[in-house]
Amino acid sequence: VEGRLGHTDELGVDIQILFPTSMTLGQITPRPETEVALCRSYNRWMADVCGKSHGRLRWIAAPPLLNLEESIEQTRWSVEHGACGLKVWKDLGTSLRDSTGDLLRVDDERLAPMFEKAAELGVPVMFHIADPDAFFLPVDERNERFEELAAHPKWSGRCDACGAWNS
Repeated sequence: VEGRLGHTDELGVDIQILFPTSMTLGQITPRPETEVALCRSYNRWMADVCGKSHGRLRWIAAPPLLNLEESIEQTRWSVEHGACGLKVWKDLGTSLRDSTGDLLRVDDERLAPMFEKAAELGVPVMFHIADPDAFFLPVDERNERFEELAAHPKWSGRCDACGAWNS
C-alpha cells in the first residue's frame, strides 16, 4: 500500500480506483459455493488492503452471480467496507450459465435485486463488454499484448477468415 501510494504521489494522483481483473475473467467455476468463496475472499482482501490507504485507494467489488442472495449480501458488505462500485464480466449474457445450464442474461429478472441494492447504496455497476483491439490482431511480436496473448491463447479473438474488425 505504501509503495502504491508513493507512486500515486509521484504522479499527482489523489485517489485511485482498483478494478478487479482475475476475479472477473469470466466464469471461474460452475459451482456457486466456490464462486461465493472466491468473491468473498477477493472482496475482503480488497477491503483490508484499501482500508490501509486512508481513503486514497478505492475498489470495485466482484459479486458472485451464481448465488444471487449472496451477490446482494456481497454488494452490501463491500460498499459498507469501502467499495465504490461493482464489476460484472462480459460472460454475463454470453456464456455464464445458471444451475440448470441456461444462459444467464443481463436482463434476467433474478439479477434485479442486486442492481437495486447497488442503486440503493449509490454505487455503479460496470460491465466489461469488450476487449482491446490488440486481442483481434495477429498474435506476434508487433502486437502490444503479445506476451499476454501468447501465454493465454484462448484470449485471442483473432479470426483470419472473419475479415477486418476496423474496416
